Amino acid sequence: IFKKWRIFDIALRNELARLRAGRLKKDPLKYAHGDASALSDVGHIAMSAYRNTSIIEAERDLDLARWRFLEDLSVGHYFDLDLVFIYALKLKIIIRWDKINNSDSPLFLKEALKRN
Repeated sequence: IFKKWRIFDIALRNELARLRAGRLKKDPLKYAHGDASALSDVGHIAMSAYRNTSIIEAERDLDLARWRFLEDLSVGHYFDLDLVFIYALKLKIIIRWDKINNSDSPLFLKEALKRN
């Protein structure tokens, strides 16, 4: 489960980096990490988020795709360590959105832009 999640997450991040690097006319390989080959849905997910004019909506789309992937991974796992790992990743997504929804939006945006 961990390996499948890692491959998905790296492939998604690499695809987003490739799109952003293309816009900035930079070498996308400089920003790629790992050896995760592109998965079939990752390109579509990244392109959809990349084209979204709202940063929050794009992030929500990416996290929904992550959530769906985790849901697919959880099929057939009942009360085992894999399910605990999936639960922890889902909990991270929920905590992230709780912070976003309960934050001071202008301050949150300013802090987010400082980090990037």
